[in-house]
Amino acid sequence: LGRVFVTYYKFIGPDTKYGFKYSTNGGLSFSPEQTVSLNPPASQPPEVLNCLSSVSIPAAGSNGMVAIAYNDNISSSIAIKIGIPNPSGSYSFTDGTPISVPLGCLSTFGGLNAATYPMMVVDNNNYIHLVYSNNSASGKWQIYYKKSVDLGETWISYPTPLGDFTGGNTIQPTIAVDENNAISISFYHVTEDNHIDYCGGIEQAIARAWEYVQKKKPGLKIEVETRNIEDVKTIEFYIDKTSP
Repeated sequence: LGRVFVTYYKFIGPDTKYGFKYSTNGGLSFSPEQTVSLNPPASQPPEVLNCLSSVSIPAAGSNGMVAIAYNDNISSSIAIKIGIPNPSGSYSFTDGTPISVPLGCLSTFGGLNAATYPMMVVDNNNYIHLVYSNNSASGKWQIYYKKSVDLGETWISYPTPLGDFTGGNTIQPTIAVDENNAISISFYHVTEDNHIDYCGGIEQAIARAWEYVQKKKPGLKIEVETRNIEDVKTIEFYIDKTSP
């Protein structure tokens, strides 16, 4: 159909509204807003609701349908909406089968917030492919994948998280599909150790942090996360070696 689709969320009073618009001229103008869903307020503070209220990029199928996923803060699930074009050009949305997940909000190093963050694509067979992040049995956030071959009525589950990471959290996935229906998935892998390992070790990381602090904000304390007693000994040795 050559259309451009956009989804978004906004707060209307205490409620979270998920909106949908489309363009038939490459984004020069858009249709009036359609409300995909209106979530009543949940018992979380505003900053948590802002983190939880993520909505997927709309995924368009070859038959003109549009699939949208978003976090339902009340039922604690990923809600699925399927939009079918009407003769007038607008879309009628029906409910797909929701995916029950324990919604949560992860604050990572550097202030990056992450929630379930569902993302979808539709392939040439109009199969829906969904990825999202969620707490795994290990307590770390991992990426999960599901597929529907019947427009969201049922989901084929792949319970094993994507990737095999022993540390850190994997969050904010994206997904793409090519003309041959090959799926590619990318995501953030956030570890607590990467800033130390990237510098080449604890001593190098402290030295670079100290240099930065002296230039930007003298007197700022440097905090180092350690993994074991050997790391603590390394820090003590470095302090003894560099102290006047």
